[in-house]
Amino acid sequence: RDSLWNFSIVDLAALLIRRPNEDDLLLRYDDLIEEWSAIRGEENITALLNVSRARKYIDFLETMEVERWLGPNQSAAAQALLSPALTLHLRTRVVSNEGEELGTKTRILEVAPISPSPNNKFFYGRVAGDPDYFVLSLESYQRLTLPLVETN
Repeated sequence: RDSLWNFSIVDLAALLIRRPNEDDLLLRYDDLIEEWSAIRGEENITALLNVSRARKYIDFLETMEVERWLGPNQSAAAQALLSPALTLHLRTRVVSNEGEELGTKTRILEVAPISPSPNNKFFYGRVAGDPDYFVLSLESYQRLTLPLVETN
């Protein structure tokens, strides 16, 4: 299994989690003071954010592995990803070798089930700008869709 990407929580600026029929969840993180904020739709819900779960979520994103790479010409994957079940916008700080902040970089991950069956065990994925599709396991998808906010 191969790592999907390379980033560190130290460089995390923001994470937008988008799922169909849900308001977007925007998480921001300041590594210097280890402080999180959370906005769902237009509402600040920082008080409801499960910080421990958010930290584990980012830890998982840092080390996430794909089951296998499929290459660029995958019509079934392209079709499935027209309606993603999950889209993540990961914004990281870009820092020079001297430690100077140069701006931010956004990576967009889209994930969709391979099959509409309730017994589906695998998911197609793709990072915007990368021509290659990949397969994620059900376990990885479940970890990507864990609730990070406490419900009342």
